[in-house]
Amino acid sequence: MTGFQFCRSKWIGMFVVIGGLAIVGISDIVFNQQANADMNSIITGDLLIIMAQIIAACQMVYEEKFLSKYDVPALVAVGLEGFFGFTVLAIILVPLAYIPAGSFSATPFHTVEDAIDAFAQMRNNYLIVIGLVGTLGLISPSALSG
Repeated sequence: MTGFQFCRSKWIGMFVVIGGLAIVGISDIVFNQQANADMNSIITGDLLIIMAQIIAACQMVYEEKFLSKYDVPALVAVGLEGFFGFTVLAIILVPLAYIPAGSFSATPFHTVEDAIDAFAQMRNNYLIVIGLVGTLGLISPSALSG
């Protein structure tokens, strides 16, 4: 689609990752230690991970095609993607705080999301903030390097 050719080491890497995912998925089913775990929920979780990887791969291919078609600097594209993602998710967070989720939610008001409680947890436990800053410190250089 983008005209990019993979070398042998990239193909080997992809098969190693697929093999690792298969081993983890099979070990979830074979070595299930939880007595109340439902087999359907385990398989659903594994399928959700696979679908997320497929969507991420499609996004990367589309981004590569878009960046090669239009003369957009990589840092501008990454910055716009981050700004757009932050803005959309911040807007979506507001209605999610009011949508009832019933027994599926562990939040105090049983809603889909509770951002106020998340900020309260960060204020009460400094380790959460350290983990957040550490994650941002690891992601930022790789995103900026292109």
